[in-house]
Amino acid sequence: MGSAVSSETAAKVDELQRAGKSNAEVFEELKAAGLVGGELLARSPDELAAEYAAGKRTELAPGEWKSADAIIDAVVAQKVDGTLDLGSMGRGADDEPPGLLRMNGIPPLSAVPEAAFACLLVTKLVLKGNQIAAIDGVEALAALEVLDASENQLRAFPGALPASLVELNLSENGIGEVPDCVGACAKLETLILFKNQLSKVSDEIGKCVALAEFNCFNNKLIKVPKALSECAALTHLNVGGNKIKTLPNTDKWTEMVEIKAHQNGIIMLPSVEKMNKLETLKLDMNRALNAAPELGGAGGTIKSLTLWETSNCNLTSLPDSLIHAHFLVTLNCSSNKLAELPALELPCLEILNVSSNALKELPVEIGLCSKLKTFFFSGNQIKEIPSEYGALVLSIQRFNCSAQKSGGEAVVFEMTNCLQSIKAACEKHDGRFII
Repeated sequence: MGSAVSSETAAKVDELQRAGKSNAEVFEELKAAGLVGGELLARSPDELAAEYAAGKRTELAPGEWKSADAIIDAVVAQKVDGTLDLGSMGRGADDEPPGLLRMNGIPPLSAVPEAAFACLLVTKLVLKGNQIAAIDGVEALAALEVLDASENQLRAFPGALPASLVELNLSENGIGEVPDCVGACAKLETLILFKNQLSKVSDEIGKCVALAEFNCFNNKLIKVPKALSECAALTHLNVGGNKIKTLPNTDKWTEMVEIKAHQNGIIMLPSVEKMNKLETLKLDMNRALNAAPELGGAGGTIKSLTLWETSNCNLTSLPDSLIHAHFLVTLNCSSNKLAELPALELPCLEILNVSSNALKELPVEIGLCSKLKTFFFSGNQIKEIPSEYGALVLSIQRFNCSAQKSGGEAVVFEMTNCLQSIKAACEKHDGRFII
């Protein structure tokens, strides 16, 4: 804080500002509490607020600290507002800034220093990239909103969590179960648990009524808890890379924007037709999935969808409602058993991959997809390419119609004017043309 503003005064200022008090009101309450005296009395409320703001720091600089204890002491002394950074990771693929331990050359922690749990005003605790095996005791941080203990050596979920928690990231550990205590976090909005050993998630997760993002990619789940269907605030769900066979009832997931359930053993899916905000539906590598979920009509799920990914499944058809997917950018349903396609006249479509199916013909409407850049339909039974596809030359960059077979014989396409134009367009755009 500023040179004349004590840590006790700063804490009181924080409290009053969060309550919406004006500078003048803050000043009067500080005087009444005996926290303003001496030279501070000679300053105006606005001058005092300005000094407070100027001295308030949001992070510690590298090169200042020689140990984790020194960092904790600085936070306890209120030299830093809100965040206790004990992270040890360097910059990753996402170019995330290094943790404070790494920046100061401090070795990774094998345990959370006990003093860290006494930092009662901390709202964010970063422990990422250490060698920590347990974080029991974190529930003492009653103001904590964000906890990042990813990339450690945790084998169990914390036994208790602060009810104030909004975001929890325990990814890339060895956790096997999400216990009942998660239900105490009614304010929890983000729960990131990818790359663990999860085989069970407690039904108490249904009490996390604010939960918007749940990511448990690459675990060992054989089912998603039914209680997750009660989480009506969900917008992003990633259960890819598990062993699940279906999803729970989705009727309350009306805010859903993204579903990723790829690389599972999904056999069937409930209707998603009430998700009229859904933008991403990723279901690839579910080799037993032989029917797409119900999407509803023009006003249903389909109206906001931008990505449809169902490659390497067992689909025999696509829903007719796809013709209403006016914002769809990517449609990949390669390596299925599709015998026909809907009349796909989609104004935003850029990528269409229907390779390795059982298609005998293509809808002429595809030629009206004015933004189509990538069109793959190799490995089917197509004998003729509609002349209407010549209209694709304004956008097409990659085109692959190879490996067609009809009656067991390979199909050889004649280089019609349409195909000549498409080839020239691909070359013009430095793309690729394969016939």
